[in-house]
Amino acid sequence: MPDFDGSAQRDSRVTLEILTASARELGLAAIGVAGVRRYLNVEVILCDRKAAGLSDTMEFTYRNPLRSSDPRLILAGARSVITTALAYGNDEQPDLDHSSLFAKYAKKDFYAELSAKLQALADVICDAGYKCRVILDSNAMVDKEAASRAGIGTYLKNSLISVKGVGTQIVLGSIVTDAWIARTKRRERLAGCGRCVKCIEACPTGAIAEFGVIDARRCLAWILQKPGVIDPSFLAVIGLKIYGCDICQDVCPYNASQPYDDCQSPDRIFEDILYFLSAGEKELLDKFSHLYIRDRDPSILRRNALIALGNFPFMSSSKVDIALKVLRQFATSSNDVLSTHANWSISAIESRV
Repeated sequence: MPDFDGSAQRDSRVTLEILTASARELGLAAIGVAGVRRYLNVEVILCDRKAAGLSDTMEFTYRNPLRSSDPRLILAGARSVITTALAYGNDEQPDLDHSSLFAKYAKKDFYAELSAKLQALADVICDAGYKCRVILDSNAMVDKEAASRAGIGTYLKNSLISVKGVGTQIVLGSIVTDAWIARTKRRERLAGCGRCVKCIEACPTGAIAEFGVIDARRCLAWILQKPGVIDPSFLAVIGLKIYGCDICQDVCPYNASQPYDDCQSPDRIFEDILYFLSAGEKELLDKFSHLYIRDRDPSILRRNALIALGNFPFMSSSKVDIALKVLRQFATSSNDVLSTHANWSISAIESRV
């Protein structure tokens, strides 16, 4: 169906100008609008990469590519997809306690903040009598494609979307509505990278298989979420990470304008690692309820903390003694995943001291 200009159906109560002003007042970094069309290119990409094994056991939008690539299925009679970005690179609010070894995007619930802002924006549209569906962090739609089509950002070689003046340190969300909103101009794909390959060169596991293609089997962000025993060849490379990975964003020139002060003291890092190995299961799940944790299994976080303990750059014999005592307790665990990684960390520490 052609995306006609909609001049006969424009509503002065929900214009692009009104929504843009509201988005600015809400502190959103960008807003754009696209028509409601099937993302056939994305459907093909998801199916091809899944068939090639690049998605590993990841589900998300790979679970049902047809659904995830067709925003028409989200709301009957939908006419517009409004996509917004919330920047977290210059966020000044305190991080969650014990999150020093999390990727920046996981240090607090940025999606909850974006959800509230999106709902406020949707209320403007709903108050004019239209229907809306707020979509964010959802398998219902590939948000990066929605952002690209709405013109708020450009795909980069690390597969992420870069928003002008902000970079890739963003979370995305959309509103699907039956109101017709004027469209914003779409930007060209991969136009912003030029010859830069910093993200490709910096990835310690070579997870960026080619321009814009991520091999989940080698991506640390996914490896740290995936349940089970981690390939031993990745354990040392994981370093001091418990959840997520920012490396391809840290080196991206587009993020230079949004520096994120992430310096942590060794003492705090050590304390945070021990926290994940001593806190109760319910406490971990409640405290970090915003994280995707497969089957809500806190042993995934504990496994990652055991690896971090094995990679910790000890500067005192007292910390070595504490670490080995904790690791030996897990080394005899009935949980094979935890005992395997505890024993690896024991060997890693003993080989260095």
